[in-house]
Amino acid sequence: LQNGNTAISMSWTGHRITNEMNAFMKFNTMKNWEDFNEAVKNFGVPGQNIIYADTAGNIGWRPAVYVPIRKEGNSLIPRPGHDPNYDWGGYVPFEEMPFIFNPESGYIATANNKIIEDKFPYYISGLWADPSRIERIKKLIEPLKNATVDNMKSIQLDTVSPFAREMCTLLLQFDFNFDDDKTTKIINDLKKWEGGEGVDSKEALFFHSIIKELVHNIYGDELSLLGENYLEAFLGLKY
Repeated sequence: LQNGNTAISMSWTGHRITNEMNAFMKFNTMKNWEDFNEAVKNFGVPGQNIIYADTAGNIGWRPAVYVPIRKEGNSLIPRPGHDPNYDWGGYVPFEEMPFIFNPESGYIATANNKIIEDKFPYYISGLWADPSRIERIKKLIEPLKNATVDNMKSIQLDTVSPFAREMCTLLLQFDFNFDDDKTTKIINDLKKWEGGEGVDSKEALFFHSIIKELVHNIYGDELSLLGENYLEAFLGLKY
């Protein structure tokens, strides 16, 4: 740390020996769900959501990642590295990791959203994508009876952000009194916007610029205490 005699180091599964190439080789030769599980066991880092499907009609999901057992729970703050009480207690056993196999819903979808229930006994992460992405996917998938390639292509290319629509609705509840025509037009455009974030959407640009400034103005003073680069890194990572 600057102006001090304390050093900080990071413990990460990526600094340890893992067997991802072994996993890929097994993926390439697997024949069933059991083979898939054996392949996933070898995949440690970086964490992945891996979806399974076979010609027999089975579908499944497993997180491919080695999750450290943290004796003190989460990893949000630095721990004293010289104290063995804070050392990792190995990895969460593969048999205790969550998985999905042939769910009643008939489909599996992930979007970096929280994939574990609160009762899961181990800490995995405190950083998940906001749930609006997976909610949008579910909204598009669930009405489908017999999904076609075109249906799936449409879902893959969908750019509507429920998060943006919801936040925009809240922001526009305020009474804006602007004298200049450009700003008034932006507000009017946002009022008609349906949340599409295609590459040519000027409304998406307006919205994200406003949100970034809003977060900066609300949390800027507090987050700047953590370092001059922390705020920008935070804004670049997640609103």
